[in-house]
Amino acid sequence: MGIASRRKKLGLSQNDLAKMLGVDQTAVHNWEHGKAMPTAKRLPAIAKILECTVDELLQDDDQLDAPITTTG
Repeated sequence: MGIASRRKKLGLSQNDLAKMLGVDQTAVHNWEHGKAMPTAKRLPAIAKILECTVDELLQDDDQLDAPITTTG
């Protein structure tokens, strides 16, 4: 469950979330569209606001049904 789906489920706009985090709305937009990632330090605050775990935040909505693969 990604940032966008959690945010929408809670009825928050991108601007609402941005204000709560002290960032620009463009940052939230970029996170949700895969153009950037929030810093590791910011993830716990995002998870708290969106009432989920950091792990849930990092999962894309389309990854929920995808099999887990590892490389390395």
